[in-house]
Amino acid sequence: MIQPPGGELDQQAMGVIPASTQLQTTLTVNPGEEGKPPHVELFVGTTNDTIIRTVLLFAEGIFDGESHVVHPHPSILSNCLKCPIVPPKDLPVDLHIKAFVGYKSSGQYHVFELTRQLPRFSMYALCKPDIPEPKSSVTYQVNDRVQRVLLWINQSFLLQDDISCEGNLNVAFMSLRGSGPVIIQMETSGQRKWKDLENCWSRKNMRKGYLELYNLNRDLINGYKIRCSNHQELLASLKIVNQIIQKSGRLRVGKYKTQVISACRQAIKSNNVSSLFKIIKTGS
Repeated sequence: MIQPPGGELDQQAMGVIPASTQLQTTLTVNPGEEGKPPHVELFVGTTNDTIIRTVLLFAEGIFDGESHVVHPHPSILSNCLKCPIVPPKDLPVDLHIKAFVGYKSSGQYHVFELTRQLPRFSMYALCKPDIPEPKSSVTYQVNDRVQRVLLWINQSFLLQDDISCEGNLNVAFMSLRGSGPVIIQMETSGQRKWKDLENCWSRKNMRKGYLELYNLNRDLINGYKIRCSNHQELLASLKIVNQIIQKSGRLRVGKYKTQVISACRQAIKSNNVSSLFKIIKTGS
């Protein structure tokens, strides 16, 4: 069958897609399975029968070279892609996405660009609060209502639905990096408790950092004292040199007195010690 110029196949080959095409993205926590480690899963899909040829991801501190490319084999192209992401640290990251959308017969593609933000604690999966509690914990007072803390949790963790509660707060997460559970509890009085297996390690690490800071501060103080002592000795020596120059000037009168003092100061400025001795002795 011969397609007339400007036909549907020609438009598909040129990368023309329906004007109503939209790119949808979803971020979810994937606890992993056999042969697949835990990760954050980015789902990218279109709203019609167009296919996604390639997805480019740009994010600072996550991928080697700050970028990652996903391009499936032509035989398995579809209107959706799943991209695993493993943030190495608990930091919020802007994820810039470029998706090449078209048809299987397309030689050119339409590029969709959008940005999603990975929350700070995206590598923590929500779990039931009745898990065994860690032995270590931190308890402190906050001057906020439970709803404010709940808002922070909903913004800082990767959740499918916002958490809500009435009365005291009790939320549990499991670290996908294998460091154990994290339990956040808060009473309506404002007392907040954070239970985490990493607290013991953090306490040791904090003590080590404090000792390093203490030693560095001590070295800085000792260095400052040495510089102050050297500065005082320098001032005393300059005072003696200035007195010698003034006495040398008093041995002359008129313009010769002024010339001797000026020449001595010029010799000091140029660090010419032998010339300074000669000027004091002979006057020139």
